[in-house]
Amino acid sequence: MNLLVVGAMAAIIAIAVLHASQSQRYRSLAMLATLTATFGLVMYLVDWLVFERTAPIAVAATLITVGLLLASVGIVGLGIVTIRARVLPWWCGAALIVGSPLSAFLWPLIGVPWVLAGYAIFRASTRQAQQPSRVR
Repeated sequence: MNLLVVGAMAAIIAIAVLHASQSQRYRSLAMLATLTATFGLVMYLVDWLVFERTAPIAVAATLITVGLLLASVGIVGLGIVTIRARVLPWWCGAALIVGSPLSAFLWPLIGVPWVLAGYAIFRASTRQAQQPSRVR
């Protein structure tokens, strides 16, 4: 399996976890960004796994391009929501914006911002789990 396919699958999981952490504050905007990013990544995966060898090159290239554009728009939207929601540190949202799929063509180390964002999500979830409940 190609490393890009594994990365896209991991990104879908990370987007779902990120959405779950912020859905309380920005429901509609976070949902729109999550759906856009997920749909774009699924289009990319379907093209890569199904149509790559069977479809004409123009169809495959169109699906990949549209999928990456949708994924990038959704991930940048999630970055903006992350910064505004203040559930995670601001640099986590900035890392998502910098690590959008289209920036991979400009910067080959796309995984670095995603690792930083994953670290912030992990830290935020452990902090929430450790907070004692305030029941009277």
